[in-house]
Amino acid sequence: MEIDEGRRRRIAANGRRHSATREMVLRMVEAQTAPVSTAALTDATGLHENTVRGHLEQLRADGYVRRQREDSTGRGRPAWLWQATSPEPANPYAGLAAALADTLARTSADPAGQAREAGRAWGSRWSPTATARTPGPRSSR
Repeated sequence: MEIDEGRRRRIAANGRRHSATREMVLRMVEAQTAPVSTAALTDATGLHENTVRGHLEQLRADGYVRRQREDSTGRGRPAWLWQATSPEPANPYAGLAAALADTLARTSADPAGQAREAGRAWGSRWSPTATARTPGPRSSR
């Protein structure tokens, strides 16, 4: 399966964009009408089973997919079946926050400093004493 480069890759829990391969695995799971096995994804992608399994586990940790045990049909441990979770973020502002952070990272000479400053300004609207109690940047140890 090829990646449609016109579609943006999603972001993992660590803030980095998915690799093209991870995004391909996610899109394959999303395209299924029923839960799909690791073996079926391995066949469809041509990737090694351990590679597919690693991507699926990370996608699960990031909240993009969930897994369930296949019904037992004999001896051995039943396989995991994978299904995409809802593509909507749990918080409606999560997408906006990610877009703003992405823009800040691309356009600012000091994205961390500007993000900290914006956070303090936003927090001071909620609690006027918050900025007085908030320590400045920590020194490196």
